[in-house]
Amino acid sequence: MQYKREQFSPEIHEMFKALSVKQPHADNIANGRKRIELRNQNTKHRGDVLICSSASPVIDGLMSGCSLCFVELYEVKKVSELTEDEKKSTFVSTELMNEYEFAWLLRDPRRVIEFPVKGQLGIYNLVYTKNCIMQYPDVSSWFDEKPEELIFISRKNIRNVLIVLWLIALIVLFFIVRKYELTHLLY
Repeated sequence: MQYKREQFSPEIHEMFKALSVKQPHADNIANGRKRIELRNQNTKHRGDVLICSSASPVIDGLMSGCSLCFVELYEVKKVSELTEDEKKSTFVSTELMNEYEFAWLLRDPRRVIEFPVKGQLGIYNLVYTKNCIMQYPDVSSWFDEKPEELIFISRKNIRNVLIVLWLIALIVLFFIVRKYELTHLLY
């Protein structure tokens, strides 16, 4: 649950530097496609920032008004100093790009478990219940196999898994029906 900064207590809360970004830009940052966020304000902050999607606009298939990922804000440049490749990473048209003064360079997006967030303008202090905002686990390190091999293995065994789940569902259904029949006979 989100709290006001005045309510912060280190025993029960965590405080994050957060930045609200409108969709679809927030999702593009979380997926690592958008590596530069354009802003009219400079910032001295360097380090991790929690990217939160703004409550509006609401776009089908994209989450709004919630935490999405941590990114590292590692540099700020003037928009006029961006290279052509960097300009492409903003996901903003050339006409709109001229409306902004600063480019915040982002890297290392790490998805977090989504929780509702009431955003603010600029970088702000987000106070949240301890241990709620956390990264999804990196399961790629759990396996020695290549991802292609894992996909092959899981497709090969999916039929067996579905059969076992189907049998479990039948057994559970059988016991539910038996319990209903027995209770019905007793009354």
